[in-house]
Amino acid sequence: METVQSPRRHAPINFSSSAFVGTHEGRYRDIWSILGQEWDNRFLAAAWAVNTIPGPEHGILNPNFMLSDEQREAIFPILASMKWFFGMQLLSGKCDHLLMTGAKYRAMIDRALAMIERLTRTEGKPVTFRHIWGQFGQRPREDKIDGTVIDIYDALPDNVKYHPWVIEQMSLQNESGTYELFNGPFATEFELGILAILVAADGDVIIGDYAPCSDAKNLPGVPARTVESCKLTLANGQEITAINCPAVERDYGPPRPTSISTTEHLLQTCDISEGETIVVVTVRIHGPRIVGDVERVIHSVHPGVKVLGFSQSVSGDPRKYINHALAESVNQLVKWAEETFNAMCPTGSKPIDLKRTRQLLNRIHANPTAQTVACILVEVTCGLVPA
Repeated sequence: METVQSPRRHAPINFSSSAFVGTHEGRYRDIWSILGQEWDNRFLAAAWAVNTIPGPEHGILNPNFMLSDEQREAIFPILASMKWFFGMQLLSGKCDHLLMTGAKYRAMIDRALAMIERLTRTEGKPVTFRHIWGQFGQRPREDKIDGTVIDIYDALPDNVKYHPWVIEQMSLQNESGTYELFNGPFATEFELGILAILVAADGDVIIGDYAPCSDAKNLPGVPARTVESCKLTLANGQEITAINCPAVERDYGPPRPTSISTTEHLLQTCDISEGETIVVVTVRIHGPRIVGDVERVIHSVHPGVKVLGFSQSVSGDPRKYINHALAESVNQLVKWAEETFNAMCPTGSKPIDLKRTRQLLNRIHANPTAQTVACILVEVTCGLVPA
């Protein structure tokens, strides 16, 4: 999978993890060698890696896994050659849909800046979109990763501070019980995503009324949704639909929206047709995973839709993103295993999702032999993997 740096070429089209791992297997071998590990086969490598390297959240390494300074310096050029630190550019022209995925507040500002810069670029031919969707959702704002309300507000430029929507948000902090009900200022990723677009556009955004909804399902720590979406209009007339996607239960951590669940929600609520083009704007290092997730969900319903990625290069010294890139390399390896297991499943059997993939890799890690791998592949091929 080639990551394109020239603005004259598209970002990669094939975001499958099988394509990524196949392209970079030699580099994986080099990384494993630096870590003192053999690369006997991909399943054994994936089983060791997923149980050793990543932490509970994206970009965080397992606290029991330590890289020496020498290992970090040796691994860095390999990760760079895998294109983890360079942006994915877009050709000029007309596209059907642009998806801006949710994230931490600061990361959403970066995505919004990249999106608006590309939409308003004056030199050369512009790129236009028929629809722009903000795939945000019910993840509560966290002081540690997003900032406190005061931190966020104090950092806003004046044009944003005096925007009617921001004034309305800040008035919520004076209402009793608002924090418990997730109705305080900038309370969830949905509001933070709207704010990120406001910041990127320097406040020059018209925010319309909320479209209401009523969800019967409640998850622990997450109240039922009352808002489905909100229309935002940029100065050039381009509309953005910010979607408040529901939280879902996860294998690790509290309920929250994911790139998979928000894309599934998008398909349920938005009109996407065969033959259209979808561009996903994200941050570079998480791009292959996020765009790959979007691509898999979209292609399960519309295999003829083209999915592209768009991101800026990482800012500052890329060495500070070594942990992120290494963890995402492992994620790609695990998703390769998921894709491979599903390709081997008999027709009509239940797909093997990421949770069951991890369970199978854990069995391999508990007894890391070629015989264990062979037995599991027989179970997969015969449809014997338990649901």
